Amino acid sequence: MTPAESSLWPGNLAIGVGDIQSNQFITTPAPDQVQARCIGAGDNLTIGITAPNGWNALLTHGSQTIAIENRELDYPLQEFTTPQSALDSESESNNKFGTTDLFPPGVTWDLPQLGDVEIQLSQKTPPHWQIRARERVTIDMHVRCEGT
Repeated sequence: MTPAESSLWPGNLAIGVGDIQSNQFITTPAPDQVQARCIGAGDNLTIGITAPNGWNALLTHGSQTIAIENRELDYPLQEFTTPQSALDSESESNNKFGTTDLFPPGVTWDLPQLGDVEIQLSQKTPPHWQIRARERVTIDMHVRCEGT
């Protein structure tokens, strides 16, 4: 696990809910506190992420969907998908202003090299995760799967 180049969070990695750093909200672990299990390779790559305070995530190559759960906090498995409209809007904005954002919101696969994945997710929490209504779930990290 390597820190995300595009991270805005202290410590470069973030996973959790809300914007308060604590065991029950946002976890900002050091890279060595996060385990990323890379299973398969290329188009068959699946990545399982385990972070402190009970956070788990699962990604499948090419997909904008991330499955997240936290059994310690009683947050059952929930899928979060970055909508295509958000990706299109980011691309349009980059074109309009002549910039190139290597890592747009959502999940970017195989950049800067094959086996890398950049995750920048920030979406509303589902109602069944008993959290204040305005909280968001966030993942901000970069994973490198060697040898894929």
